[in-house]
Amino acid sequence: MKGLRLLGDVIFEYIAITILLILSACLVLPFIPVCIGVVAYLKNDVNTRTIRDGWIGIKENGWIILKFTIFELILLVFSILNIYFFMTHPENNQIVILILSYIALFFGIVFFIHAPIIILSMNVNFRQLIYNSIMLIFGGLIRSLTLIIVMIGVGYIAVYLPHLLFFIPYFILFMIAKTMFFNMYTLKARALKTTPQELMKKEKEDAYLNEYGQVDHSE
Repeated sequence: MKGLRLLGDVIFEYIAITILLILSACLVLPFIPVCIGVVAYLKNDVNTRTIRDGWIGIKENGWIILKFTIFELILLVFSILNIYFFMTHPENNQIVILILSYIALFFGIVFFIHAPIIILSMNVNFRQLIYNSIMLIFGGLIRSLTLIIVMIGVGYIAVYLPHLLFFIPYFILFMIAKTMFFNMYTLKARALKTTPQELMKKEKEDAYLNEYGQVDHSE
């Protein structure tokens, strides 16, 4: 019975988040903040996360999210519009601008994947956000490359199978939330000379202790 209820909750969650993402994408400007809020929500355990997690993630990081939104939209809109124009008007093809557009799109994808966890986990300025987003790749190179390839696949779907695009944003953000969260722990574990699993276990145990180091039974 509990499993069926959990399945129902996940299905409702998928539908609600998908609708929210579609609406924010139509409005353009709220899309990046909403994505970051969804990542803040999805990175938590399915049994304990609430809508409040996403709202707090946006509210507590509003200023850096605003800066990142402007930066990310410039990268993505500039590159996508240029690529689309040159694909539909090959007679006007300018190779230098096209190459720059693909480079901008690649970095836009990289920052879209890695920046949300940095924003939600660290108190950084914009320059530190850009630097740490790149460094986060090395917390799990295979995981990061896999997500980059997945995002390129999403780009292909957007061009050739756009009707399928509405069904996949939830899964993309779920993958970002879980894999990049683990990348973050991998980097922290390396610095502390331990394993990500041990670090997460210790932090989970610490969450049950109050300021006197005693077990907190209030949860």
